[in-house]
Amino acid sequence: MLRNVFTKSLRDQRRSLLFWAVGIALYVVMNVSLYPTIHNSSSQLNVYVKSLPGVLRKLFIGSNLDLSSGTGFLDARLFSFVSPMIFLIFAIGVGARAIAGEEETGTLELLLSYPVSRRRVVSDKFGSMTVGLVVLFAAQFFTMLIANLALNMGIDALKMFEANISTALLALAVGTLALAVGAATGRRAVGVAAGGAVALLAYLLNALAPLVDWLAPARRASLFYYYGGIEALRRGTTVAGVGVLLAFTAVCLAAALLLFDRRDLKG
Repeated sequence: MLRNVFTKSLRDQRRSLLFWAVGIALYVVMNVSLYPTIHNSSSQLNVYVKSLPGVLRKLFIGSNLDLSSGTGFLDARLFSFVSPMIFLIFAIGVGARAIAGEEETGTLELLLSYPVSRRRVVSDKFGSMTVGLVVLFAAQFFTMLIANLALNMGIDALKMFEANISTALLALAVGTLALAVGAATGRRAVGVAAGGAVALLAYLLNALAPLVDWLAPARRASLFYYYGGIEALRRGTTVAGVGVLLAFTAVCLAAALLLFDRRDLKG
């Protein structure tokens, strides 16, 4: 008899989670393997980067980029865009199908026929998503840590840990939103759309706010601002940033628990 939705959810995603973890590790390896070459020609690259329009630099690579440093290299290659997007895609997909996916495939009714409450189902699904993000965090962080030592990139291990934690927390926040929307509507596509829209708008708001005067006050409304923006590794985390991401996650989880518990599933 099923008594633990948490372990069932982990078991169901074990193969895809392994694929994601290995893929992330390989992607990191592929990128850091370029570091020695780029480091040796960093002076020319830095000149080229500084010649780019200021808007492009601030949008995608940061205004203080220094490719001669391991920190600047990883910020530009991974933390500015690619790494958070990979984590977000994973979390949004898992969150949106956590409840809505079960409902659309017809397995939710069977799941709820066992002695588990609706709130327990939601909390266990959230827990399995969290564990999945921890696995991805570990895959990325330890791969970077090994590369940092092997290639003598000179990156502070604590700052690297903080940047990876921020990446996972950002994804957890948006993934929980997707879970809540999916639980409230019963439609996975709506959950994916909501999570994707919030992630995209948050990124654009954080990137464009420094360039548009009237947008500047709204920058603090972006989750990417609390993640660390396009220089997450150089800046590291802050207590306020972690607090906001965790608070957003808690609000979305509470909404998911309440809305799913009150939904009429008979229709």
